[in-house]
Amino acid sequence: MKTYFKIFILLFTISAFSQEKEKQKNPHEELEYLIGTWEIDFGQGIGYMTFEWGPHKTYITCTNEHTIKGVRSQENFSLIIWDGVNGNFAVNTSYTSPGNLLYGHGTMTIKDGLMARDLAVNYSEGQNMPFLKRKAGKGGFRMPYRQRWKIIDENTFEGVFEVFVDGKFIDPFKRKEKETWKRIK
Repeated sequence: MKTYFKIFILLFTISAFSQEKEKQKNPHEELEYLIGTWEIDFGQGIGYMTFEWGPHKTYITCTNEHTIKGVRSQENFSLIIWDGVNGNFAVNTSYTSPGNLLYGHGTMTIKDGLMARDLAVNYSEGQNMPFLKRKAGKGGFRMPYRQRWKIIDENTFEGVFEVFVDGKFIDPFKRKEKETWKRIK
């Protein structure tokens, strides 16, 4: 009888462990759609976003670049990682243009074919703030940015890029159409 009881306890423990393992789905897999390189024609040039997996799909990196007048430059680098306490993806961004001392942080969600990225970009004192057409004053300046995208198909998403100016979110480029990103890799 003791042997049967020990086998039962062992099987119960293995079953409970495997069920617990199944519950621990990797939330990063929700962002699988983004993995690859995306392109947008923004009129004055071409923009690129490249999303790549970190080891064991434990985080995602995103590199934004643009080509203007034939010159390709990296604009920023982001780390996207699951925040299990707040139940969302945290985004930390470093802007890499020469002389920039900018840092952005925020969140990203993807649900039911809709994506949202909300960032607060911190401009260091004296940094150019292009959408306000001035430099950050003493102590720096924090400006909210947001992107709202809808997945159209496997290789296309579209939406808006907005910055918070004068108490409201606006498209700083004053586009008449939504921005459309196409997968190129």
